[in-house]
Amino acid sequence: MNKPIPETPTSTSAFGHADYSFVDLIQEMKSLGMDPKPILETAANDIFSIHGPKVFAYARIMLENMIKTDNPNGIYLWNEILNILSQRISPAPAALH
Repeated sequence: MNKPIPETPTSTSAFGHADYSFVDLIQEMKSLGMDPKPILETAANDIFSIHGPKVFAYARIMLENMIKTDNPNGIYLWNEILNILSQRISPAPAALH
């Protein structure tokens, strides 16, 4: 039914050519009308669990590396993760009295 997505030079897959990268999975979910945000949120939470308060520095370094290597899949992924982390972790606005 679904054709396999071929691995490209910009793939983020760490496995063989027959496996999907994380971004390929997100793209396929979108094409099927599914919301990939829960998976991206899980990834962001896992990264936060590993890196704690240094998570933003880590994610920015990863994004910069993706930009330097001109990896559009990685750029998309790390932008999404940074956005989720910013929404989830940044403190709520303080009420002014």
